[in-house]
Amino acid sequence: MWHPEYQFPEYLKEATHQEKCDYYCHGFLVEHAQLKKSKDDLNFTLFKSNQYQIVNLVGPTGVGKTELAKSVIKKVFQSAKEDNLNKGTPAVYVEVPVYGGSIFDWKGLYLRVLDSMNAPPDKLSRAMKLPQSRMAGRGYSERLRTEDQIRRHLEARIIDFGVKILIFDEIQHIFKFTAKNAEKSLDILKSLANITKCQIVLIGTYESLRNIAWSGQLSRRTENIHFHRYDWMDKKDRMDFMKAYNGLLSHIPFEISNDLVTDSAILKIYHMCCGCFGILKQTIEKSLDKHRTPRVLTLDDINASALSRKERIQIAREIQEGEEFFEDGSDEELDLLLGIKKEKSLSKGANTLPKSKTRVGSRNPKRDKVG
Repeated sequence: MWHPEYQFPEYLKEATHQEKCDYYCHGFLVEHAQLKKSKDDLNFTLFKSNQYQIVNLVGPTGVGKTELAKSVIKKVFQSAKEDNLNKGTPAVYVEVPVYGGSIFDWKGLYLRVLDSMNAPPDKLSRAMKLPQSRMAGRGYSERLRTEDQIRRHLEARIIDFGVKILIFDEIQHIFKFTAKNAEKSLDILKSLANITKCQIVLIGTYESLRNIAWSGQLSRRTENIHFHRYDWMDKKDRMDFMKAYNGLLSHIPFEISNDLVTDSAILKIYHMCCGCFGILKQTIEKSLDKHRTPRVLTLDDINASALSRKERIQIAREIQEGEEFFEDGSDEELDLLLGIKKEKSLSKGANTLPKSKTRVGSRNPKRDKVG
């Protein structure tokens, strides 16, 4: 049967297999609860560089962070147009690559930002008028230039282009080195924000949290936003997950089996994605790609494309560690650290051992056998 409230265009029922898969991969966006909450939290901080100079949005792998970043870019361009700011590039999105070596390649990242500024996506920038000197930035990609020279050119271009928000995705690739380098990396980003008056948004997995020695000074410099997975044990989260899952089913341009909507099936689907919406959508995308016959899509089809149990266990461990970072400590612990309360001294009870009166190495005569 088709989904009773299907959301895909009618023509897709008779479309080719590839057209159906293309639609499911790129043709829609489900505005599910966790995405909406994180988007609202992030949008609240935007264009407030004085209060939120660096915004750090983190969550588990496959939760939907990149989709969130893309939607934020669109909102920034839309807001600029509504405010009649039709000149320049109000926002720049860059995915941080994995570089080799023992330290992060900042020169390479600066060049990527320049390239993104020189060639923004047409669908985002067509309503914006770019500076006349737009193409001049391409000369800055010469490898003979030093990192400092490229950095200064980048700062000038950000100011010239009127960039208000700079988004770095996959930020864990910067902070995968030592804690000392991680601290320096945040200092570099903060300096870039200070000089250009540009707000920096960092998007990454829990790995970026683990690899930074989060001192009080570093915490003060950033505003953390947690993009949660769905928690099955939370009743509201469980209901929201079901709604999000149903939203995905409604966009499947194939007939689907009744076994996809049973209570046991929904729990199994949750296990497949560890509560992460992006993993679930990707799993269904893979199952549709393999769905070459006209038969109905079943739970077994989706399960055949799911991550292995070992991979899901690893993701679950990373989720547990990441969520612990956001757990708030107790007031009692804070009071002890601030000296408001004192730890209770150990009382001398029955288990308190008396001090020995004999010298070390001397035999205790009470242990000798009496003849």
